[in-house]
Amino acid sequence: MPDASPSTPTILIDELATMLGRPGPKGEAWVRRNHYRLYNEHGFPRRLVTGWAWPRRLVELWIENGGQMPAAKKISGAAVETPAGATDDDDRRRLVEAQHRFLTERIGRRR
Repeated sequence: MPDASPSTPTILIDELATMLGRPGPKGEAWVRRNHYRLYNEHGFPRRLVTGWAWPRRLVELWIENGGQMPAAKKISGAAVETPAGATDDDDRRRLVEAQHRFLTERIGRRR
């Protein structure tokens, strides 16, 4: 099993369930059932396509901001700016772009 220390760039489902106040197998099952609803209704970061893992820094930002993704924050060194009149879709697009920049810097570009 991968290292789940705060220095790793991802959070696995067991650690996420504990961070959300739902430790143990029942908490993991709750996260599996509700992660997409959290994303749609509360701006929770999407899970990684590699499995039941999330970008650590984005989850930490979401929790630090009371369960809402900030509209304009520095995310892993990449500025995410919100212009006047921006919609939720614009915010999500900018967030995905920031995630992409972070991952490209972290693991490099695919060939």
